[in-house]
Amino acid sequence: MIFNDTIKTLFTGTASGMAHAWDIEQSTEIRGFRGHTAPVTALCTSLNDTNLFSGSQDAKVRVWDQRQEQCVATFREHTETVNTIR
Repeated sequence: MIFNDTIKTLFTGTASGMAHAWDIEQSTEIRGFRGHTAPVTALCTSLNDTNLFSGSQDAKVRVWDQRQEQCVATFREHTETVNTIR
C-alpha cells in the first residue's frame, strides 16, 4: 500500500493480482488495474503521478498509465517475487 498525499490517493495491491487506486476524501475506488497472475507485492508511483508501477509474485513489474487506465509496459526479467519498487 502506498499513499500519495498530494492528490489524496491510496494505492493498494491484492492477493488476486489487482492494484487499486482509492480516493481518500470520497472513500471510493477511482480505478482498478488488472494484469498480474499472482498477488501484488510492491507498488510505486512516478514522480509526476502519471504512472503506477506494480510488482508481483508472478515475477513481473507492470507500468500503468493512470490517465489511459492501462498497462503500457511489462518487465519479465525477474525470476522470483518482486518485493520492492523504487
